[in-house]
Amino acid sequence: NLVINKIKLGDQMIKKSTRYISFVISIVTFNIFLCSNAFAQDVDALANIFGKLPEISGAEISPDGTKIALLQNYQGNKILVTKSLVDASIPQNGIPYPGGSIDWVEWKDNENILVGVSFDDVVNLSSFNEYIFNVDARLSKLVYMRWDGENPVNPMPPVDRKLQPQFQANVVDFLKDDPDNILVQIDVDKQNERGVQQINITRNAKRFKKILRGRDVIQSWKADSNHVVRFGSGTKNNYGQMKVRNLAYYRK
Repeated sequence: NLVINKIKLGDQMIKKSTRYISFVISIVTFNIFLCSNAFAQDVDALANIFGKLPEISGAEISPDGTKIALLQNYQGNKILVTKSLVDASIPQNGIPYPGGSIDWVEWKDNENILVGVSFDDVVNLSSFNEYIFNVDARLSKLVYMRWDGENPVNPMPPVDRKLQPQFQANVVDFLKDDPDNILVQIDVDKQNERGVQQINITRNAKRFKKILRGRDVIQSWKADSNHVVRFGSGTKNNYGQMKVRNLAYYRK
């Protein structure tokens, strides 16, 4: 009898345990359902939070320490804000780029700045079969101006080619010791072969000065502290083989 009772008692415990487990599973399932609904409701809110641009970024101080330039989020785009740090009577300047966004700012000297801007545009392309079609593209270019936003110019010389370079704001070296020139990475001679060119930003230069010819496998060039372009890196897509090679080039 004792054995049977123990078995019966064990039976009851198993049944109670089963019911308890079922109850717990039901609660967990219900909680997961509630969490899923809450998560689904919060997806838009989370996207809005994480999709926002930082309020302030990319701050740069002028060489003499008297002025600051920074990027500020304004209605979904980044605008340039400059301000004197020593004279409170001088109002700060809010400098937008109509139709686009300002990506970075760099002081060339105590009074002048370079900014990189980007914008969407429609680019007209022609294929080998002479079909003409348009594509939406993100373009970039340089702007050189006074720190208060006055006298903005595009210092890039014209490129003698129907299809202009897509990316024109990739600076390799700002040449801080040279008040007139900078080194830029741009495909001047041949489309998509980005070499290094020197441009004069203060004299409205009409032509580039070639520093290093472009290579189709190099997408990024680096200069050393002596302003010598030393290193390039990029990728090469072997068409038909579905393989991308990472490449590096060192210049002695």
